[in-house]
Amino acid sequence: MKIKEYFEIQKERVEKKLDKYLPLAEKYPSVIHNAMRYSVFSGGKRIRPIMSIMGFETFKGKGDKILPVACAIELIHTYSLIHDDLPDIDNDDLRRGKPSCHRKFSPAVAILTGDALLIEGFKLLTFVNEDSTVKKLVSCLSNKIGSFGMNGGQIIDIQRSLIFDDFKNLSNKEKDKFLKQSEYVNAYKTAALIEAAFMSGAITAKASDADINNIKDYAYCIGFLFQLVDDILDRDGYVLVLGESKTEDKAKKFVEEAKEKAKKVDRDNQLLTELPDYIFQRINI
Repeated sequence: MKIKEYFEIQKERVEKKLDKYLPLAEKYPSVIHNAMRYSVFSGGKRIRPIMSIMGFETFKGKGDKILPVACAIELIHTYSLIHDDLPDIDNDDLRRGKPSCHRKFSPAVAILTGDALLIEGFKLLTFVNEDSTVKKLVSCLSNKIGSFGMNGGQIIDIQRSLIFDDFKNLSNKEKDKFLKQSEYVNAYKTAALIEAAFMSGAITAKASDADINNIKDYAYCIGFLFQLVDDILDRDGYVLVLGESKTEDKAKKFVEEAKEKAKKVDRDNQLLTELPDYIFQRINI
């Protein structure tokens, strides 16, 4: 199966379960349930939950056991986007071409909606119904989204934006500092949740610790590549200092590194090998 077809099939599975797991919009208190559904069903590609399914199937996991975990990843991702858009963080009025949660409702509702999705995400992990697996999943996700993961990456992103507001006049020393901070942001704000997605799939499939570590290394490359491609598309991050050509060269290196890491995870897994090119090709779409 080609990777594009795989993503289409898995997206449909995730969409159906998300609709089942989320409270109905009219359930009291309806304002927050409406905001939760508005934010989750605003046109996301479900890339991270599909990566979780991919991690599960890589280690011979079968059936729907992974779907609550995959949906948990998506709810946590959506929480991060809602908070990222808030006026005191990135202050974005639009998300995927639609009014962001705080613009559609209010900043207060948006904060609480993000909180509710984060909590619902962790609740879904318990649907796995195996105490040892749930413990591993909670440990993995809390590490990857906390202050040493996605949350910490967001903090550095805010600091980076405050310090470097005039990229044309940066000294070489300032450029080096900006690039180091960008590396941290890419590794933790973006790659950490992608690591959590693949690792959670492997954990649910009861992969060995060595296998989980191998897919984590692969996922790091995928996450960093994903953010570099976003930087190129948005003309942000690395592109502001290195320029588009050098950033693209850096992205190509992560494509090749991810393919090498894929061999260490599973030499016969076509999807893991195709995924880096699939992500890189977004530049030309």
